[in-house]
Amino acid sequence: MLAAGGKDIPVTLTDNGLVLVAISELMQVPFKHLVTSLDEEQGNSQSNCGRAASITGYTEWLSETQPYLSVGWDWVVDEREQGSSAWRLGSPRTNVNLVSNDGQVLQWEASLEKLGQLIDILLPWQQAVQTLEVHQTAV
Repeated sequence: MLAAGGKDIPVTLTDNGLVLVAISELMQVPFKHLVTSLDEEQGNSQSNCGRAASITGYTEWLSETQPYLSVGWDWVVDEREQGSSAWRLGSPRTNVNLVSNDGQVLQWEASLEKLGQLIDILLPWQQAVQTLEVHQTAV
């Protein structure tokens, strides 16, 4: 059981360390921002001169529950895109495997895809990236 906001949420711990949790239950779990950072630049800046700018990084989030649920992913801000907003790159890294509302454990890739969709809807991660960008620009 996860304890979230005074409510117990049923989970199953697997032998390989994954936490099985229903999609509907996961939506009630509070997550806190752990870290957001920039990737270190690769190559020298002279070889990138004249290229469109993009900024990449990663972010990690942790549930406020026991056992902990951990989710992390890479992101990019591409200055070629209008609005220059951050978007998630690829699948998240996590210890969560989702269970459908009818009780079926999702295959790993399907679970990651759905978890990515939930991340984009539920977590204010783009704000953490924007705050990081503003801080880096001011330094």
